Amino acid sequence: MKNAKKSLLLCAASLVLCAALLVGTTFAWFTDSVTNKNNSINAGSLMIDAYAYATGADGAVYEIPGINTAGKVQFEAAAQDLRQDDSPIIDEEMWEPGVSSAKLLQVVNRGTLAAKLRLQFDVIDGGLEAALWFDFIRVEADGSVSGDFTKRPMSTLQQTADAVAGMVLESGQSVQFVLVYGMDQNASSQYREKDISVNVTILATQTAVESDGFGNTDYDAAAPLDFVPVSTESELQQAIAGGKSVVLTKDIALTRAITTNGSLVIQGNGNTLDLSGATGNSLLVNRAQDAVIQLLDVNLVTDQYNNSAVAVANSDQVSIVLDGCQLTGFKYGIWVANGNTNLDSIVIKNTDLSAWGTAYFYNDNCHITFENCVLEGTNVHSGYSNSFSTVVIQGPTFSGTNATGHDNVVTFSHCTLKAFNEPNAEPQHILSLQYGACNNTVYFNDCVIEQNTSGWIVSVHEDSTGNHVFVDGREIRANTNQIEFID
Repeated sequence: MKNAKKSLLLCAASLVLCAALLVGTTFAWFTDSVTNKNNSINAGSLMIDAYAYATGADGAVYEIPGINTAGKVQFEAAAQDLRQDDSPIIDEEMWEPGVSSAKLLQVVNRGTLAAKLRLQFDVIDGGLEAALWFDFIRVEADGSVSGDFTKRPMSTLQQTADAVAGMVLESGQSVQFVLVYGMDQNASSQYREKDISVNVTILATQTAVESDGFGNTDYDAAAPLDFVPVSTESELQQAIAGGKSVVLTKDIALTRAITTNGSLVIQGNGNTLDLSGATGNSLLVNRAQDAVIQLLDVNLVTDQYNNSAVAVANSDQVSIVLDGCQLTGFKYGIWVANGNTNLDSIVIKNTDLSAWGTAYFYNDNCHITFENCVLEGTNVHSGYSNSFSTVVIQGPTFSGTNATGHDNVVTFSHCTLKAFNEPNAEPQHILSLQYGACNNTVYFNDCVIEQNTSGWIVSVHEDSTGNHVFVDGREIRANTNQIEFID
């Protein structure tokens, strides 16, 4: 009996040992791995700076035979930075026949992408143009000049500039040229008290120098340089109606809204479109197909309670880009309204929006990105139904709308979002997913949230389901007075 018991114990011990060996074998399998971290894609930049040097006694000297009796011209050492100082390059008074002058102009490519250049001139002739002449003289890298000095009629200014359009500057490169101008020494008395005004715009676009991942160098060969400079409402409306991209040369007050059913590019150069005298949607994109809408470095302002600064309705396959803009004083900042399908993307960067609702979306299946933006929503209305949010995604169950509001991905990166209400007004929330807005995902990455009300950080109606909101990678609960993370 003792031997049998001893044998059983030995068998049990053997089984335990075998199991342990098996377990040990499992954990002893050969393993290997390769980890490659921090993969990234960074967009290149396109940025030019421009400088002007007046004639002087302490800067560069250039030999230009025929320009004057000495055949030389000298400029000041200090330059006017045209991006920072918008005072006129040329501001001549008390001119008379035979008088001339010059400016040294420099363009520098500060970006990382190659750029091709074009000069555009908006000439307003007050009767003096026919008595004036000019010339462009290229300054080479070694300080020498190229070409012969020739007095050209001022009426050929744009024609001459067009002949050299497309000059390419790679990253870090610069180009200089001397602009010489003067009054014909034989000008008659008919030109007394006449004048001329010229707006100068330096345009840059990407060019086919860099190659893509397949070795193609011509992917950006068609990037346009055909921006139309505009300084009045009529010029702006005419250019847009003709499908042209525009560049603002000054602030413009509008009496009627801007409308388009196609692609549109407005390069503002920091100028303002004042829509206080225009009613309804200020910029309306309606029934557009395969269109790209770009507002670049332009300010839209109003003192009226207009519907929206930018509205998109009844359009298909439209992309929207706002970069470096300010939208101030509107009911809605950007309103993606009814009837849109297949919206490609909405990208808003480096932009300040101030309105009741800075962003109001009815759309679905769209990627919406805010980067380095300030969105300030202020509620001035009383009455329960006027509770609102700085950012709203609207679903279909609200009476009188055919909104969809589902399956959107909205990302805020490095943004400041504000929700304020005036005294006796209803609460203003940061974000509302409302009236059947479903299956949306919203990310707040490294953002600042400011509120002066007791309203919810996130407001979600009962008929809105499947939505998720994340703050710095952690999901938060809806309907809370403060950010509450889901464990």
